[in-house]
Amino acid sequence: MLRPRRERLLFRFLFRLARLFDLLGRGLFFLAVGTLQRADLEHMSSAVWEQFGSDGEVASAGLMGWERTVFEEFLKPADRILLVGSGSGRDLLALRKAGHQVVGVEPSPVPAQRAKQLLRDNGFPVDIVAARFEYAELPGTFDVIVFSWLCYSYILGAAERSATLAKAAAHLNPNGRIVISYVGVDLPQTSRGVTLARFSSSLTGADWRAERNDNFIPDIGRELFAYQHSFGPGELQNEALAAGLSVLAKRRFSEAFVMVLRRHVRA
Repeated sequence: MLRPRRERLLFRFLFRLARLFDLLGRGLFFLAVGTLQRADLEHMSSAVWEQFGSDGEVASAGLMGWERTVFEEFLKPADRILLVGSGSGRDLLALRKAGHQVVGVEPSPVPAQRAKQLLRDNGFPVDIVAARFEYAELPGTFDVIVFSWLCYSYILGAAERSATLAKAAAHLNPNGRIVISYVGVDLPQTSRGVTLARFSSSLTGADWRAERNDNFIPDIGRELFAYQHSFGPGELQNEALAAGLSVLAKRRFSEAFVMVLRRHVRA
């Protein structure tokens, strides 16, 4: 049964007013993030993800289902593996327990320290490079380079992601593979927010520009943003091609899209 018209009109007014304030708030978030410098946004993102995997049980939980499936298909027992974004050590420990030789790369000091302790507690040697991948001095070459769960989606900007893949390719052994899990979308996202962020970046002289499919997740309590990029059709393939890589395989799981790359093989 419908309520009296006067109450319905009040509801509609308040609902639309709330929606207006919500849109205004989201727009202001995008304007705010556009004023940041690249280093600020990268530091914020690291701070947001710093607590991920801090629970000891989570860190010791082992591989996820999609990881087991992909690793069984594309990793060989004798492979030397580089794990980019090794975090608190969950997948690093699991790969060590499986008998692989693994080197981790982790830029955030708190998770890196947790991972070192986790490895020591389980009787494994510690081999973690505490640096951002683009600045890390990598120890030699590898049969497989794995970008841990979704961490490739946290690299800011298509050019930077291609440069990251080019560096990874330079450290691959012959017949080496790169495994990437990422956030995928079936259609490119259009966002007025990205336009707003680009506008405020231009206005304030920021050293980066937001791109289509970029997402900025606010942590309101700490006044931080976490960056994450979603990949539309063909987008990651293009970044790989620019780095001299081609697609060996693609898989889709509920937790992530997965792409396996190799050095481009010329016909």
